[in-house]
Amino acid sequence: MTFLLVFSGIAANAQSQVFLDDFNRSVLTTGAPATYTVTARGGATTANASILSSTMLQFTSSSANSSIYITGPLSAYSSPSAVTLSSNTTAVTWTFNMRISDAAAGIGGGTYGLATVLAGTNATVYNNGNGYAVKMNVNGSVSLVAYTTGLNGTLTTIATSSNAMSSPTNYASVKVTYNPTGNVWMIWLRDDGSSGFVDAGTGIYTGVSTATNSTYTSSATNTFGFYYNSSNVTGRSGLFDNYKVVRATTCSGSPIPGDAIASAYNSCATSYTTTLSLPMLIPATNYTYQWQSSTSGAGFTDIPGAVNATYAASVNSSSNVYYRANVTCPSVATVASGAVFVNMSGASTLTPPALENFDAGTPTPCGWSIVNVNGGSTWAVTGATPANGSSPNVIQYGYTSTLTGDDWVFTKGYSLTAGKSYALNFKFGNNSSTYIEKLEVKYGAAQSVAGMTSSAIFSNANITTNSVLYSSNGVTMTAPTSGVYYFGFHAFSAANQYNLYVDDISIIPTQLITASPTNYDFGSLPVGTPSALQNIAISVSNLSSGGSITITAPANFQVYNGSSWVSTYNYTYSGTSIVDYNIPVRFTAPSVSVFTGTLTIAGGGHGYLKFCVAIGYRIAYLLGNAYTRHRICNSK
Repeated sequence: MTFLLVFSGIAANAQSQVFLDDFNRSVLTTGAPATYTVTARGGATTANASILSSTMLQFTSSSANSSIYITGPLSAYSSPSAVTLSSNTTAVTWTFNMRISDAAAGIGGGTYGLATVLAGTNATVYNNGNGYAVKMNVNGSVSLVAYTTGLNGTLTTIATSSNAMSSPTNYASVKVTYNPTGNVWMIWLRDDGSSGFVDAGTGIYTGVSTATNSTYTSSATNTFGFYYNSSNVTGRSGLFDNYKVVRATTCSGSPIPGDAIASAYNSCATSYTTTLSLPMLIPATNYTYQWQSSTSGAGFTDIPGAVNATYAASVNSSSNVYYRANVTCPSVATVASGAVFVNMSGASTLTPPALENFDAGTPTPCGWSIVNVNGGSTWAVTGATPANGSSPNVIQYGYTSTLTGDDWVFTKGYSLTAGKSYALNFKFGNNSSTYIEKLEVKYGAAQSVAGMTSSAIFSNANITTNSVLYSSNGVTMTAPTSGVYYFGFHAFSAANQYNLYVDDISIIPTQLITASPTNYDFGSLPVGTPSALQNIAISVSNLSSGGSITITAPANFQVYNGSSWVSTYNYTYSGTSIVDYNIPVRFTAPSVSVFTGTLTIAGGGHGYLKFCVAIGYRIAYLLGNAYTRHRICNSK
């Protein structure tokens, strides 16, 4: 579970910075912090790369198809850092800002796009060498890719950010972590809005995407860089800023493990193995781990020998099994992760949480049903990779040239509780910007068209995503009575369209949260003087049984942990709810300016509900002295 409450920020474990370039200078190639090489192709010249306003790196378009990039040697990185990624003894984390002035179309020849090269084997990154990069996508998401024979060669998507920016031209903060233990990659994207960059090395990231890849992690790399591909349209630009690389060192504070995840949540087989990991945890060299299991989500017991950062669990039960990890920073604290559940899909009904990603490779998942009302093409699981974020499988509705779509795919039954709210999350898209697909979702007590008695809880009659999958962003429903419910995905596209895709369907009990006060004004205070504390009382239900939540304040704010004012702390709860817990908050105005932020509360289970408290500061002047006024506005 992750939800947001006042401000923003997340505590990190001890890290060692190995490189930073904030581009705060007037000349691009100064020799510090790295000796950069500028390469221009096609109609571009080296003048198309420059420092903008002594604050950031800028690329501009030329009047012809072209590409321009700057590269630096990895020898500019300080110790500890290994040029062979897998030789690093702890996790490596990159953070950087990117922005493109028009929606990115790609980074191949003749297209318009932007990419950051994390590590490559050749400085001529257009058409030589292999390595890893992050590219911007047309829908405002970002993808981590492995490239072969340069960025104009073969690109293999490893992971795409779980979210996309509200506009593909917004200012982005990107974070990527590589853990050599298991070759695990993680990527985050933060939408910083349309006004300007927020330092990517600060603040909160939510919605991690995780994948494993070792294609080039054992290759000796020598290059990092920034790449801009231009079509023949002038006036366009790409921006980069705040490129930083850090490595984890020894821990010095309480671990923040986040929620555990599983490589597979269910299977039609009689048994299967799933790999458990902690993607939100920034590793430290001296952490110790102990994985635990439970059949009820409470009363966890240690698993003998499960003492590594990841654990391969063998599942052979039709009931839910919950897993979590205790992470210990020696002589400091032990913190339990949020629990993850796994089960056997062969069960006729499931109790949420539940996930179906169609990756078992079967014609239809266990217990699911397809109804072809119109008699034409219908739903089927396909092993193609039609869109970013869908690998390796999706379920696809294929068109019929003469028939309007009227095809349903029904989930298996889920046992829901009266009055309890559930989040239905899924990805959807198509493979064209010309052809229009239509999709709606209903639910009911029977796995049939007649059984879908609810009104549509999701409907989109204008799907033109062109090979990019969008998130449904948490459709919610409340069970009117206790019983077994089925969800129906209905394709109703016009005749002779193209393909409609759905993937990563999950149904999850939502955490329900309230906060008080809903509106509070701290009043005027002098710059540099801490405000009086204000208690934010929170109540949360539907948590996993017994665990902890992490409460984190952003810059210029602090929370009180019972003994001192800190930026973050862990609160341990019992049972499955928190009732009227007070979070003391105070604010210190650093200057006469305008600030925004969000207090973050993370942990407690599998829910994806986000609760935000809007923060605004306004400037007041009293007797000639500068004061800052701060208002909290809780809005769900």
